[in-house]
Amino acid sequence: MHIEWQPIVELTSGMLLGSGLWLDPAARDGDLAYGMAHRQSGMFSQAWYTPAGLGVFTAWEGETTYTDEQPCVSFSAWVYIATGGGSPYAKLQRYANNTWGDWITDTVTGSHWFYDSFDTAGVIHESLSSQYSDGDLAHLRLQIVDDGIRPSTANVYRAYMVEAVASDAWSTFPTWTGGSGAAVHTVGDWNTIRTALFCLKWNNERPLLGSEFGLVSHAQPGYGNYQELLRWSFHYGGARALHIEGTVDDTDNSDGWIRVFLQDEQYPHGPTAATRLKTLATWNTDGLVAADLDLSGWTLGSRYCVAVGRNVGSNGGPTFNCSDVYIQDTLGVTRTGTVGTFSHGDITTYGTMRILTNDLAQMNPDSTGGSPAYSEHEFASFRGHNMGVYEETGTITDLGHMTARKWRMTHTYDYLRWRGAGKVYSADGVNTYTLSDTTTTGGAQTLELKALSWLAKGDRYWVADEGSSEMLTCYEDWEG
Repeated sequence: MHIEWQPIVELTSGMLLGSGLWLDPAARDGDLAYGMAHRQSGMFSQAWYTPAGLGVFTAWEGETTYTDEQPCVSFSAWVYIATGGGSPYAKLQRYANNTWGDWITDTVTGSHWFYDSFDTAGVIHESLSSQYSDGDLAHLRLQIVDDGIRPSTANVYRAYMVEAVASDAWSTFPTWTGGSGAAVHTVGDWNTIRTALFCLKWNNERPLLGSEFGLVSHAQPGYGNYQELLRWSFHYGGARALHIEGTVDDTDNSDGWIRVFLQDEQYPHGPTAATRLKTLATWNTDGLVAADLDLSGWTLGSRYCVAVGRNVGSNGGPTFNCSDVYIQDTLGVTRTGTVGTFSHGDITTYGTMRILTNDLAQMNPDSTGGSPAYSEHEFASFRGHNMGVYEETGTITDLGHMTARKWRMTHTYDYLRWRGAGKVYSADGVNTYTLSDTTTTGGAQTLELKALSWLAKGDRYWVADEGSSEMLTCYEDWEG
């Protein structure tokens, strides 16, 4: 946590501490932090990859905005590197200066955590500071190569940016008291509050993912087999309730079913191995389904995974058309105090300052707090489960595939970043905006969302493929 950072303008002795000068913006920063902590948000789309044939394959690809304050990638993947002849490997590569370059190479054969000798609990933590500058798009991919006999595989569980040195330290706020024995507060006391607010605001300025979903079926036969279809991971903080809906088909009303599970982020290779944490929902009849699922009771600050899978019925089904999924507030968290609105020249009472500091203390973004203002931001995945190219070959694979790709968004920031081509849709489908591709297919593009007169902050909207076009990825960013 960057509590050692100094505010842009510090208060110094002799300065006027008029309420209208900085307490009003301070209160708004606190409101922003709380609102971001409890907003509806998308989840990181996990990818698992077993190629249909031999060769070089991209198991996962994604991008995010690089900042100097968060130079390190936190990355977790379980790989199987084929054990025969040739030179099989798994490589994490970086894209910079219009070319892909090797970054981390793993040539250890067999099943293991990627870059096993340098991970902690299956997670590597490596800096990108030599490759990118502040504000650049950090663009990574994990490639796997077989041994010419059997395919290599990969399960990607996380990819996000963090600080070089993590710290859960938080400001110690002054005790505001009144009466004849009240303490005289120094400029340092006031700057402690300003620094904490600056830190909260900075932590909330992170790319905002939309939930990625679509129509999911499966090409692998096998009556009675369980097959995983979709996976998303999320940081368990202020928002800790799952909303999911869609359409279930071909259940045969008996032996084929769709289930939603809560798992460790790295399941089945993580701390609980092959034990799922909880079955959240089971659907065994055809039709529209929807559920609001309370995820309370787990460890704040930890990362978890929501998985959708199916049991293959006698008719080869079922399928699941996921039409909406996101994490939201449980509505059971109450903010105990807000400082209201100040006017220039207001006399600040010790009671008002106590409310402000108590509010900040409750937003402590450490692993024991309810705020998700954790110092990290995730990579937006590139169509993590798309298998369209392999459908065309007619090859049977053991990976779920989609007929379309959609991202469900809640408008929060001013800019939309995307790659590929598709459309933006209002929640009711009435309004649309076309997102074209670049002349170099799949290039990064940015849209200032103020251009959409029908879209306001807090509105729900969709970004999706259109016709034969394909969206590779999209997300909202706090700067263009």
